[in-house]
Amino acid sequence: MSFSALLARLVAPAPRTSGASKPGEPAQPPAGPSRLRWWVGSAVVLALGVAAVGLRPSPMRDAAGLDALYRKWGVPVPPDGCRRASEWGLLTPIATDAAALASLPEGKSAEAWYLLARAKFAHSQPAADELRQAVQCAQFSAAEELLGRVLAIESDQRPEQAVALREQSAARFSRALAADPTFALARLHRAAVLLKVPGRLEGAVADLRAVAAVEPGNGQALALLGFALERQAAAELKVAEALTQNNDPVAEQKQALARQLTADSRQASCRAVELGVADAAPRCQREGP
Repeated sequence: MSFSALLARLVAPAPRTSGASKPGEPAQPPAGPSRLRWWVGSAVVLALGVAAVGLRPSPMRDAAGLDALYRKWGVPVPPDGCRRASEWGLLTPIATDAAALASLPEGKSAEAWYLLARAKFAHSQPAADELRQAVQCAQFSAAEELLGRVLAIESDQRPEQAVALREQSAARFSRALAADPTFALARLHRAAVLLKVPGRLEGAVADLRAVAAVEPGNGQALALLGFALERQAAAELKVAEALTQNNDPVAEQKQALARQLTADSRQASCRAVELGVADAAPRCQREGP
């Protein structure tokens, strides 16, 4: 797989498991003790479509179930102002069901819009409109990050607007990080986008170094870091060659920097290979700038 493909894969929806329902199909009940809980949740969803019944699920005391999902996804929980306690009983059993989330009544919270967008995104369905509803709530880091991914994918599909869409995507990731600077996934995705934007290589390298520092076991981040550092080394070597022709003493400094960047690239790439990212193997084996 090429590094362009790796960049695209980073921001794409995660593949669905074999047992997951397809869009438009009813969700299948799980086996084992959780079957009863599944049917109870489905009954709540059905009740939403029968207005004459007028039934409401008992409100949950907290958002523990939803918060566990956010932790599993590696995203920050929504700010309090983007949530509504009265919805938790509705949202928890249907948090990944796009059809059920879409059937919620008008006036839903930013959190509900985000969950709907995420469920649609997981099935490669358009989700930008729902995310633009969600990001109207300030400091909603997870929603900003997902909108950044949507725009990144759109940039690959619309080459005539690719640069502008990638700048917009990077801006959304930046908003996500402004709301939560510890959001490593947003930083990684911003780096992947910046690697495709002319003149933004330095910013991509800074992001990838930061992710690798806090997540030393992140093979994708290390593979991309090796790729980005190799590009930086090539750029410095090109400058050094031009300076050498003019007998400029700075050329030696640039050459030394290129060698160091190449060594760093090789180290990051070899670690990525150890972590299972085969795409990094050529850079792990490379010697010299």
